[in-house]
Amino acid sequence: MAMLKSLRGHERVGVRIAEYLRTKNGRCDDRTLAWDFINMPFQRSEEGWEAAMEETCRLFGNDRSIAGKKTVYYHHFIISPDPRDHVDLDTLRALACDWAKEIFGDEEGGREGRCGIAEVAICYHDDNSNGIPHAHLIVNNTNIVDGNRLRISNRLNKEVLPDTLQSLAAELGLSFFDNSRRLPRFGAYLTKVERAFAREGRFSWKQDMRDKVQIAMRTTRDEESFSRRLEELGVRVCPSATREGDWTYAHAANPERWAATGYRLGANYRRSAVAARLAETDAALRGDPERAENMSRRGERVVEALSGALRHMDGSLGEELGVAIAAYVAADVTVAQAAAALRINDKYGVESERDYETLIARAKEEIGSPATAPEARARLESRVRELELAGAVAARGEFFAGSVVPSSPNPGAVRRRSAERARRQAARSARGSRGGDAARRRPQAPGAVGGSRERRR
Repeated sequence: MAMLKSLRGHERVGVRIAEYLRTKNGRCDDRTLAWDFINMPFQRSEEGWEAAMEETCRLFGNDRSIAGKKTVYYHHFIISPDPRDHVDLDTLRALACDWAKEIFGDEEGGREGRCGIAEVAICYHDDNSNGIPHAHLIVNNTNIVDGNRLRISNRLNKEVLPDTLQSLAAELGLSFFDNSRRLPRFGAYLTKVERAFAREGRFSWKQDMRDKVQIAMRTTRDEESFSRRLEELGVRVCPSATREGDWTYAHAANPERWAATGYRLGANYRRSAVAARLAETDAALRGDPERAENMSRRGERVVEALSGALRHMDGSLGEELGVAIAAYVAADVTVAQAAAALRINDKYGVESERDYETLIARAKEEIGSPATAPEARARLESRVRELELAGAVAARGEFFAGSVVPSSPNPGAVRRRSAERARRQAARSARGSRGGDAARRRPQAPGAVGGSRERRR
């Protein structure tokens, strides 16, 4: 997925950042690949853009400190595409410019962005170790709509800005992070540091173990096979020495330090919760050998698909940990993607690649129906995105290779669809009831029998 990093500049644009964008380590040669300018109609080349920004800042009085606080002269954003996408410069420019216009407006096109309209200079480099092009966006501190300082709240910075980038990346056919999984759910207990890591897309060994537990739970039916599957995925599990009746999970990459009880990972990762889930799966598969065999085979396929990633984190390579993690998260199918795909498959009863096509087509048909309410349409669109994401991961990992299409419907999926229909019917009934109540409460015209004039007496 494309990554977004944000920084605040407490020096004038012309002091240091402009020189940094043009040169590296004081060298005289220009390292820029290209420039783009948004909301700077008189800027025809890279010469003098910093002076233009400083002049705008000065004209609106936004170059002065307020209440003794450091002045933010500019905001610096870095957009780095996923190395696996092999993005060329033209695609990166389209992504960066579209994102800048979405957030900081397009004065020429008459469109205000999420943060108003601000001057943006975009510089492109490819001089990192992998030669991957990336974009630096320098955004002036002034909202030229009203002359006030540009305000970027913590929520905008942590959620809206990166989410918008992922949506635009998806539209361009690039890999993207599913915004619905911004923070892991699954009954997890997340520390403050983990929440920050999740928002920024950084590696968390605890979340990695949660994802692996999810994979093992969704591809096994008893504690013995669950433990074996976790071992294959690089997590060792044993009875907890500190919490009776619970398990301790240890990450193979660093088992002495990367270890936590199920209680610490979250309610759904305690031994009792895992055992209950496995018992439920075992009961559902009893007497259904086709589905039992498919689940076992699917688990083997997932482990095989993840083998390239797991090799980098088995604790035996002697590599620098940072290098290992970088290779781990750049694999074709990651542990997080596999866990998300299996969760989505369980949610919608997917048992073969054909099910993705059927469910997506059915959802799109409902989306296009005039009878579909707006809130239902939004849910269906979210379902399509989830199924497309899971389908892409399953195809890359060949999760369904060798599986036999079951001859009977999935009983769990049938129950879920029935429950969903009942919920929709209840929601429609509730809306109709509220509409009738509102009509009965609506005041009549003055002078009418029982109207507002009568009620005031």
